Amino acid sequence: MTLAFTKSVSHTCDNQPSKQYTDEELKDMMLQLIERNGIDRDLVQYDGNGTLSIKGEPNLQVHSLMLQAEEMGLRTKYTKQTLIEIAC
Repeated sequence: MTLAFTKSVSHTCDNQPSKQYTDEELKDMMLQLIERNGIDRDLVQYDGNGTLSIKGEPNLQVHSLMLQAEEMGLRTKYTKQTLIEIAC
């Protein structure tokens, strides 16, 4: 049995994006921000369905990345999920 606890918070900055981005443009932009913030590209995986996964614990580099995305007028949504697996 798995217990799942989820909390989400959406945030929109007052800045407006200069244009609407395609999924590919958004992915490339986020990868550039990831590199600019010193996050090792070997820790990043793209699943092909719009999800970039970064292995490891959230840290100040990821926080900085999100602030930069917000400054660009991109909407962000923070979701924290805790999974507890219980077995006999």
